[in-house]
Amino acid sequence: MKTIYLNLEDDVAKITAKVKAQRGEELILVIPKEAQVLADSINLRLLKKQVDMLGTKVSILTMDETGQVFAKEAGFPLKRLPKI
Repeated sequence: MKTIYLNLEDDVAKITAKVKAQRGEELILVIPKEAQVLADSINLRLLKKQVDMLGTKVSILTMDETGQVFAKEAGFPLKRLPKI
């Protein structure tokens, strides 16, 4: 399983391009708090449609609580940080 670290300003198009470039069947997107893509649930629904069309299984890892809710509503599985 590959991991892609996103920037605050990455939008749906940039994220889709990064996912497409990895060509992995399973990926984890690590999204920072207050990232642009987490600002609206529509962004994550659009992203979900794009990655589904690519046939890539994508999970989301973020500490942004609102982003976690939006990601779950869009249909993304959530990953958690391991407890120490």
